[in-house]
Amino acid sequence: MQGQEQPALGAHHERLADFLNGSIIHNINLADRKAGITFTLVVAAGLFLLQRAPEALGTLLAGPDLAALLWALIMLVLVGAAASAFAVIFPRIRRQPGGILFWGDITGYAERRDYLARVAQERSEELAETKLGYCHDLSGICAAKFRMLRLSMILAAAGLVLFLVYTALG
Repeated sequence: MQGQEQPALGAHHERLADFLNGSIIHNINLADRKAGITFTLVVAAGLFLLQRAPEALGTLLAGPDLAALLWALIMLVLVGAAASAFAVIFPRIRRQPGGILFWGDITGYAERRDYLARVAQERSEELAETKLGYCHDLSGICAAKFRMLRLSMILAAAGLVLFLVYTALG
């Protein structure tokens, strides 16, 4: 759309931005919750395996057998799953001095009246544009969270299957 003039945004665009904001925030919260559940599961499995650490580490050092190698592989996969699940919480909106939507920007105003004066300067079209731009930023954060969550869940699934095999063997 470079070189083309952007049409004016109206009230219906602002309603769309409100809907998108709610939907994106819901999905961000969903990613964070799923990551928390994944983190809890893989840490619990890892802690269970750590109870067998002296036996497995001793075998690994003395001359590894299949069970000790499997233990080490499972621990590596579970640590990767836990780390990537934890990383889901990191993508966040960056502060933009003078911004009016993100709470971190709002707290940058020294006084409440300064913030209200800044908001009062915005025309309806500018508010719709600002809200839609914010939704675009949130969508990028949501996509980053779900990419990391997907990695975490793949690693968690692999680690938990291997964990079940390991516990069945012994």
